[in-house]
Amino acid sequence: MNLELCAPYQDDEKAALFQMYPTKSLGPDGMPLEFFQKYWDVVGGEVSMAVRSFLVTGRLARQSAFIPGRLITDNSLIANEVCHFINTNVSEGVMSLKLDMSKAYDRMEWIFLEVVLLDQLGFDEHWVKLVMQCVSTVSYSFRILINGKLCGSLNPTRGLRQGNLSPYLFLICAEVFSVLLEKKTSFGLLQGITICFGAPNIHHLLFADNSLLFGKASENECINIRSILADYEAAYGQQINLLKSEVVFSRVVFNVTSTTLAGLLEVRTVEKHEKWVLKPWVSPPAGWLKANLDGAFQMGTNQGGIGVVFRDSTASVVGGICLKVFNVYTPKMVEAFTGRAASEFAVEFHLSPLVFEYDCSKVVKACSGYVEDESAFGHVIADIKTDLSTMPCSFFAHVFRESNLVHCRQIG
Repeated sequence: MNLELCAPYQDDEKAALFQMYPTKSLGPDGMPLEFFQKYWDVVGGEVSMAVRSFLVTGRLARQSAFIPGRLITDNSLIANEVCHFINTNVSEGVMSLKLDMSKAYDRMEWIFLEVVLLDQLGFDEHWVKLVMQCVSTVSYSFRILINGKLCGSLNPTRGLRQGNLSPYLFLICAEVFSVLLEKKTSFGLLQGITICFGAPNIHHLLFADNSLLFGKASENECINIRSILADYEAAYGQQINLLKSEVVFSRVVFNVTSTTLAGLLEVRTVEKHEKWVLKPWVSPPAGWLKANLDGAFQMGTNQGGIGVVFRDSTASVVGGICLKVFNVYTPKMVEAFTGRAASEFAVEFHLSPLVFEYDCSKVVKACSGYVEDESAFGHVIADIKTDLSTMPCSFFAHVFRESNLVHCRQIG
């Protein structure tokens, strides 16, 4: 792997740029990646020269960055199933501990990251230096609202800015937490949970700034968990927000016992973790149909997938689409094509009136006329609007991703 990482670089700048999400990681000048994608013929040469210079010399110009949201994972289905098992278990004392990681990205210690990459995982020293240059040369500028001028900057000494590289680095360091938990489990110090015969033992699920730990409701389990957290906090620089952390016990755990165990963990006891309770799929009104849409983009291959399921008010499947698409360069491109495939299918087979449920808010807003889509895929949105005009009362509605996942599970 190190040979591949340190191999001579080819003309990969354009391919890498066009795999990035167009509107992420804005600079202080407000230029998104979409600008460079759209005007590559104009700025591509200078971008390539800057990238090549960094890869050869290892020196990177100072960066400016803004950190938007946090990393999102979709472990929600697994979390929901295990939490349901705990809430309905009447035969054994088990628990789930939700940990809120305070400022998960901002507290990443750079020396910890470097040691993990170089010593623990064995990445090539030159490649690690390139990564650390990307991490450590960031600066944050402040804009005074009175006159709109930049008047100062901050050079951090730890933390990860949001960007295409950051989620991977965060997951690499989070793997240390996983290894600590797995080692304790292999020694029999943590029990984890097995929800049914033949199912794997699950002792944790990692999210961006939240984690779920599962185990037996015992004092030894709680003490060992606290020991792991103390070691991880000391090495990583992470801090557990105990005020936002919580624990759920199964029904057979007595109140006195649950109070004692919650005290050992220093968190509050709740009946259920609200964040991972998924909303059920809701049937459309009688005489209506509902379509659930989902698109997937595979990084590095310029390929994607389209999935659509049509159901009536009795939840019976009346049609579906499952396609692979080629020559796609961004997630938004796949999302737009998914919407058009669904509307064309509905027109062809006279499926109306119809509610198109989609977790892509940008496509939903564009198709609903709330915003004008001026991107390179505006013609795809125009096609969808044309199809909608032939289907009276049909419309696009936004739904959170978890509801789409629940819907897919119900089909199975």
